[in-house]
Amino acid sequence: MSRNRFVPPDIVRLPMSDGDYIDVKKRLNHGEREDFFAAIAPYDVLGVPKVDRHILRTMRLVTYLVGWSLTNDGTPVPMSPEMSESARIATIRGLDPETFDEIHEAIVKHEAAIEAERAAAKNAQDGENGSSTISPLPSDAIGPMTPSVN
Repeated sequence: MSRNRFVPPDIVRLPMSDGDYIDVKKRLNHGEREDFFAAIAPYDVLGVPKVDRHILRTMRLVTYLVGWSLTNDGTPVPMSPEMSESARIATIRGLDPETFDEIHEAIVKHEAAIEAERAAAKNAQDGENGSSTISPLPSDAIGPMTPSVN
């Protein structure tokens, strides 16, 4: 049986306190994930990505959020992928810290739940034929390889 190798644009509604909700992407596709990584680690230091912790949590929200029910003094506050990235960042930065933390936590839990769901599905699929579709690395068969020191 062939599996779908493309990510459908599914949206999930996550509840928040006070009856509010956020709408998020169920899964990121490759391009969205790469954009997220590029935004949080925009440069390398000697080949090692340097993560910009200042923007890490904000960019997780920018990447996943497609909508919400949040208001400001009773007026709906727009949040949409059609908005420019800078407008979405500015809107998110305007949230009170507790609301930001609640949204971030909901998205992190969502990511973990989706990953667990995918791992369970993969384990079930691997159990069908009893073999892995990926060959082990040579180092797995003979042990870890260490460079010789001369």
